Amino acid sequence: MTNVFTVHQDETTAHVTFDDGKFNVFTLASAIELLEIINRLEATPALKVLFLAGNIRTFSAGVDIHILQAGGAAADQLLDIMRQILLALYGSRLRIISICTGHAVAAGALLLLVSDYRIGVRGNVKIGFSEVTFGIALTELPLLLVKDRIAVNQQYQATVLGKMFNSEEAMNAGFLDDLAVDLQQAQDKAVMVAKQLVNLDDEAYLATLKTVRGQTLERLRSFEQP
Repeated sequence: MTNVFTVHQDETTAHVTFDDGKFNVFTLASAIELLEIINRLEATPALKVLFLAGNIRTFSAGVDIHILQAGGAAADQLLDIMRQILLALYGSRLRIISICTGHAVAAGALLLLVSDYRIGVRGNVKIGFSEVTFGIALTELPLLLVKDRIAVNQQYQATVLGKMFNSEEAMNAGFLDDLAVDLQQAQDKAVMVAKQLVNLDDEAYLATLKTVRGQTLERLRSFEQP
């Protein structure tokens, strides 16, 4: 265990916070830890809402770029674990609420795209995909999620052009659903949204989720790795 995640839960909600003390970069160990946490919470019948949060500076700066650039088995394994995380969240019966108080880059941006409701904090933040800047082509996995969640007129900039969005732009593009002035207000907004989502009829929610996301989920399940 990496000890970069803390989990607090009550009867119907769970709070998962990612904080490595820096930029919340996913290593293989931390990715495996998060997947194990998600699977455990998914298997807890009473839970209905999952809050995801980072530290005050960064939601997540993505996966370890050095591992990706080196390639090989380690890179393939890390990408596959991240694929499993994104698939588990996007198809989850849990309502996923992300509280993004800072930057969300690459895999961090993808975590926002697989969340049901995303609350950001106004400020000088960067949200989006940096891969092309580092010489890494975006694969079909992020492109599928972009097509599902990002406004059509922003998709090209968000992918091919590698645009980094500030908080206002990120909300307009579809990375975020709401903005707060600070962490406290973001947490308050998240609690209010959770109260609404807990009351959704489970059967109707899952049926609608399957209709809206079904094709993307099937495609994601067909990948051996991103």
